[in-house]
Amino acid sequence: MRIFPAEFSQLLSERGRKIAASFVKGRPKRAFTLAEDVFNPATARACLRILDRNIYPLLRKMQSPIPSDSISSMKANYSEKLPKTLRVKTCHLHSSRCAAYAKAKEINLISLLR
Repeated sequence: MRIFPAEFSQLLSERGRKIAASFVKGRPKRAFTLAEDVFNPATARACLRILDRNIYPLLRKMQSPIPSDSISSMKANYSEKLPKTLRVKTCHLHSSRCAAYAKAKEINLISLLR
């Protein structure tokens, strides 16, 4: 697989399609479903390879301090005084001006997510 399929359902295993169908038909039996074998392992690995090859090089570092009041206002288990910072790599797929958006469109990721 070199690009993502047009439909998310094409990534699912037979079991995954049955679970997805229960959501389409109406309210599922449970609000949250935790299931194994929803994706074929080879398909999941192929998706990771596509993302690693095409999107990972375009990710940018983002770091943002976690507001101190979000920690200090905790009622229980507050014992640390060190400042906290969130660090991740990300890209903006909502902006067509972003280089990652163009690449995501090229590999059909934008269509798949819509």
